Amino acid sequence: AEQSGAIVPLTWDVLTRAVEQQVAWRKSGLALAVSVNISALVLTSLDTADAILALLEARGMEPRSLILEITETERARYPALARSLLMRLREAGVGVSMDDYGVGYSDFGRLQYYPFSDLKMDRGLVARLPASEEAMDIALMLVSTAAREGVSLTAEGIETQEQWDFLEAIGCNYAQGFLIARPMPADVVAGWIARMASDGRYWPAGASSAPRT
Repeated sequence: AEQSGAIVPLTWDVLTRAVEQQVAWRKSGLALAVSVNISALVLTSLDTADAILALLEARGMEPRSLILEITETERARYPALARSLLMRLREAGVGVSMDDYGVGYSDFGRLQYYPFSDLKMDRGLVARLPASEEAMDIALMLVSTAAREGVSLTAEGIETQEQWDFLEAIGCNYAQGFLIARPMPADVVAGWIARMASDGRYWPAGASSAPRT
């Protein structure tokens, strides 16, 4: 999609659908945030920030319920402009997450340059846990970095209980992966959450009894 130039209209279509689904869930009594992947190639104009906020206002969605997962920020054509655009969104309450964190030498520089609120631990690193001592050391470093920089850390690609247990033990904030759930149609999400809640495995955002992972 990036190579063909289709990434921009595709991104707007996916973003619009995600926003509308979040609003539909909220109206049914299910308060969930949604995350949407955004290519760095979309971050080319300050008008993009205003257009995203206008979309949220038009659909009646709170900005704090949207998280944009930014892929490969080093490919942004105009880094300073992309930074200003993301700062505008962050100031309005939109979350900004750095995808695939922990695999590139420039990660820390990007973390300090862009206004991220969350880091996504790369699934390739998670797949090596806890068998690889090197991977464990890197994961510990990422937890420490996230805490020092005041951002949350999400481990993606969790597929085993051993991975979950290790990441929970070292203080990773959030978990994502097939161990928790596989992709599902939007209309079955409420039922899945109800089953998780009945098993004592789901806490609404902000609940004091929620685990860190």
